[in-house]
Amino acid sequence: MRSVVFSMRRAGVFSVGLSDVLRRVPENNWKWVLLEFDGAGDMPRGMTFWQLEEELMDREGGVSLGWEEVKNFSEGLHQEIEMRMVAVDWDVRVQFETFLDLDFYVAVEARDSSEWEVWESLVEGLVGSLSDAYLS
Repeated sequence: MRSVVFSMRRAGVFSVGLSDVLRRVPENNWKWVLLEFDGAGDMPRGMTFWQLEEELMDREGGVSLGWEEVKNFSEGLHQEIEMRMVAVDWDVRVQFETFLDLDFYVAVEARDSSEWEVWESLVEGLVGSLSDAYLS
């Protein structure tokens, strides 16, 4: 498992968002599990922010999304404050505290509106691609 940490802020006012991160992920058929979210923009499946928050609190295993749903969600966001999401096979159960202990493809975490950490496990090249784009 490899990871990369990089700032959400680039020179000037450019901000690196979830959609920028996901553009470097190959098309896939994985289950994307949203475990935590605080931010602004359009929530998945037409939910309000409060409905999403309630779903995340009520569902111990997070909110499961397909690839198209995750991309649409990411493109509708204006700000990611805190977020934790992991891509796994559809039959895998995910828990908040142990999401990095699973066989996962990609995991993404936003921290305090300031940085991203992205892990790759069962997929190769993502960490290198993000490093090239956002650390140079």
